[in-house]
Amino acid sequence: MNACESLVSKLESWASSQTGLELEVSKPLHSTGHWFVTLHGADGYTAEAEWRQHRGFGLVAGFEFEPFSGVDEIYTTWQQAYDRMVELWATRDETSASRPVQVAELRKLRGHLQKEVAAQMGITKGGLSQIEASVDEGKVQIDTLSKLVAAMGGRLVISAAFPDGTERKVAVGR
Repeated sequence: MNACESLVSKLESWASSQTGLELEVSKPLHSTGHWFVTLHGADGYTAEAEWRQHRGFGLVAGFEFEPFSGVDEIYTTWQQAYDRMVELWATRDETSASRPVQVAELRKLRGHLQKEVAAQMGITKGGLSQIEASVDEGKVQIDTLSKLVAAMGGRLVISAAFPDGTERKVAVGR
């Protein structure tokens, strides 16, 4: 049983005790494809988990939901994904792409494996793992973080937020 099948099994058991809930499972044609597990509420609320081997579970939820629109949150295990889906269902909260994420989560959200980003940066997978850990600890040079984001096809943008509610982007590099 793969991780997504474990999630489906747990959700099926939980969903049987819920009213106004439909559980939909879309299995991939190939073993390396994407699984989609979707909770549809009678009130229009939807929560969806997307799973692909070696990439974890991506979640998106809300009332204004477009299927297959991408994910906002990433979870490593089926248990974490299950717990978050149940929490989202109970609170009817929406996931948000604007919430801060750890750099490893950002990499997964962008659909990159560690070995792919490491190769783009010209370093080893272990080297990238160390960089991701140093970012999480707040001990990384801006130049290194900028190169990491560039290896994923992006551009690093830093902003400063002030107590009066203003926020300004800070120029970094060129």
